[in-house]
Amino acid sequence: MPVRRRCLDCRAWAEKGGRCSLHHAQYERGRNAQTNAVRRVRMATGDGAAARMRRAVDKAGHGYCERCGAPWPANALYVDHRLALANGGQDVASNLQLLDGECHRVKTREDRALFGR
Repeated sequence: MPVRRRCLDCRAWAEKGGRCSLHHAQYERGRNAQTNAVRRVRMATGDGAAARMRRAVDKAGHGYCERCGAPWPANALYVDHRLALANGGQDVASNLQLLDGECHRVKTREDRALFGR
């Protein structure tokens, strides 16, 4: 039996794609072939917000974990989506954060518990 999930937007029971019927309809109205094509191109060319942040951190050589505040070298940091793309998040700068390995593992466990993945 599949696990029931809550709507990503209002916490009612999800029916379609992680959203209740009301929010699913609103979400689908905002999506179209053009926005999907733009997203595919950005991801394929490495021009998404996450890729831009990764390049900036690599250039600086270091960064700070947004969860614990500790300084880390660039190769020890993960560029993480606050709300994962799979859970309805967007690849925009305001949805990104830098996390060290342990904080990233903790956040991933929390996301899986919340969204059931």
